[in-house]
Amino acid sequence: MLTVASTSQVLLIGGAQACNVVWQVGSSASIGANSRFAGNVLALTSISLTTGATLNGRALARNGQVSLDTNTVTKTACATQPSTPPTTAPPADSTGSSGATDDTSASARLRGPSGCVPRPFRASVSGRQIAQVTFFVDGTRRQTIKAKPGQTVFSLRVDPRRQNVGRHRITAKVRFSANSATKARTLRLVYQRCSNTPPRPRFTG
Repeated sequence: MLTVASTSQVLLIGGAQACNVVWQVGSSASIGANSRFAGNVLALTSISLTTGATLNGRALARNGQVSLDTNTVTKTACATQPSTPPTTAPPADSTGSSGATDDTSASARLRGPSGCVPRPFRASVSGRQIAQVTFFVDGTRRQTIKAKPGQTVFSLRVDPRRQNVGRHRITAKVRFSANSATKARTLRLVYQRCSNTPPRPRFTG
């Protein structure tokens, strides 16, 4: 049930629009007197707008009625958002692979398996204008690779059979060439070393 107090109001911030706000109510909704409400109200039973309440949106009741009492209801349409390209790149920290770097001429991406990994694999960083990559496994530094001319792929061999059962993290700290004007990035990848022994069935009764 949705109950809105008298003289209350819903404020939309950060560019939010009433046409994109949906209030899904499992029973009935009541909008208090002289309140200012925004969004589309979808009620299973009924909707009541008491005296002086205003609604910037729509009121839709499935099984009952929509009651009005000196109300103002405005059906809004979404304003078209300008199509501008993003100014920032996606974050680098993710499971499985990372995003590109801030500078369009320099990039770095970490790739490798996720989930249960039963056998050795290679975690690889690929990109442009990479000067050095340092790999860590569970916080311990394993290898630092300085780029050779034209090198775009840097990899580390990992053998999960030598690790404990559970979650493990590979961290790659990437440093770019000085002329790229790109800050160093930290990329992460998570995988699991799973038990090779299947769990025994439990019998009750």
